[in-house]
Formats: sequence, structure tokens, C-alpha cells
Amino acid sequence: SNPNILIKVRVCAKDRKVSIAEHKGIEYLWINEILDKTQTYTAIKLKEDELYKKKGSDYKLPSKFLNLNAIYDKWTYERLADEISLDSEEKEIIRRCRPEIYFCYVFSTKVWDRFNNSLGVRGGVSIMNGGIVWEHYHVNELGGVFLKKNEIILKAISADPYLKERKSPTEAEQ
Repeated sequence: SNPNILIKVRVCAKDRKVSIAEHKGIEYLWINEILDKTQTYTAIKLKEDELYKKKGSDYKLPSKFLNLNAIYDKWTYERLADEISLDSEEKEIIRRCRPEIYFCYVFSTKVWDRFNNSLGVRGGVSIMNGGIVWEHYHVNELGGVFLKKNEIILKAISADPYLKERKSPTEAEQ
């Protein structure tokens, strides 16, 4: 996020009337902040563990954990290494690069359709869509690794200069 950037949008309508909108500051768009009925993966797992200890496998999650539009979470590199199986090379990369991972699984493409419709843009235009494109990424000058498409799904950030020199798979093939 950067609160010092000023964004100005100028629109000229068909009747030649000009509208200008200004907004100071930018920040990453977190999907869980624009959708209703969301829960973190961590909250769900903690509640499942709690209920299992009390009732065994015959437990039912409370309604606030059911019929969700999305499950999301933000993990530090330490949590990432604890949650998924990694070989020694991957563990070294995690230790060196220290990524922070945000993920959000949205249960239906209808959620995106409703969101796009709520914006009031012309039909057939999608401002946001779901999906992940793993193999197509680039590294910016600040060392952040971003997906080219659907950045809203996953963003890994690291200040490690190693990432600045690394080429994307498509660049490496050339």
C-alpha cells in the first residue's frame, strides 16, 4: 500500500461532459474484504479441532462456517513451511526468500458475475475473474512476485534480491 499516490480518473461521456474522480492512496484489493460470507482457513481448522476434541468425528460446524462464498488466509513463510510438504531445496528457498502468501478460494464463478454486475459497467465486461495462472509470472523491481493474470488470487512478496535476478519460465525459454 502507498498512501501518497494520487489517482485521477478523467472520463468524457458521449455528451462531452467531463467527470473527474480523485483518490489518494493505493492498496492491494483483498477479495475477502469485498465479499460477504467468508472465513479464514485458520478459523475453520481451529473450530474443527475444537469440536472434534469435544464431540469426536460426529460434530457439525456452526452456520457461520457453512455456505461460504470464499475461504481465505494469509500465511507467513514460517506457516507455509509448516502447512505443506517441502523438499530440502524448497525449504531453503522459503527460508531465504521469506514469502508472505495470500490465498482465497471463491466457491463459484457466479460470485464474480455478481461482483462485476454490481459495478454497473457495460455488459460483457469483467473487471475481475477467478483462476490462477501459475506458470506465468514476472518479478518487479521491488522483488515482488506477481501473477500476470488474476493477481487478486495470490501474491508472494519478498525483499530478497535473488528474486530480482530470477527469470520467469517464459523468459528462460527464450
